[in-house]
Amino acid sequence: MIACLIMLAAASTAAQSSATQIAQATFQPERAIADALAQWDAQFDAGVTRASVGRTMTADQEARKNRAKAAGKAELSQQLRTTGIPKMLHLIEADYIQNFSEEELREAAIFWTSPAGQAFTAAMQEAVKNGTGRIVPPAQHAAAINRYMTSATGRKESVRSGILRPVLAKEMGLFMQQAQPKIDARMRAAMSAAS
Repeated sequence: MIACLIMLAAASTAAQSSATQIAQATFQPERAIADALAQWDAQFDAGVTRASVGRTMTADQEARKNRAKAAGKAELSQQLRTTGIPKMLHLIEADYIQNFSEEELREAAIFWTSPAGQAFTAAMQEAVKNGTGRIVPPAQHAAAINRYMTSATGRKESVRSGILRPVLAKEMGLFMQQAQPKIDARMRAAMSAAS
């Protein structure tokens, strides 16, 4: 993380601005938080279902479960906003600054913040959500998306993306390991609170 910050500090203002625009447009922090919280909800509910198979919860148990779920979700949201998401954004920005020229950064920022770039980002997210991995860009943006993705910068970015994605996944996993004790403590406190 320190290396990322040093790299960001050494970059020109224009390069920093472009890298920030790219990171914000492609990672979409609010969407990432919403997705992580929805996934957490689903995992929590599945865990409760597995743990309570064949048993009906009492009103007190239900209330404690609901308090724990709300507390855990609130802690995760806080940890994502203060630590997890900023770290992901810094990693993305540093990767772009390290691997792209100022002109390539400018070109990428223009694409990703354009309606075509936003549509392509949405199509990629949809491909991940539906589990197919098949990206179907909207017809009205297909030409602009194809033009960018077949440009030298687009091709270079595609290769870098294949390298960056596993790094981000690993960092998110490490973040969750570090955040989990805080989440668990907040859930325990909520469960033990008086009804």
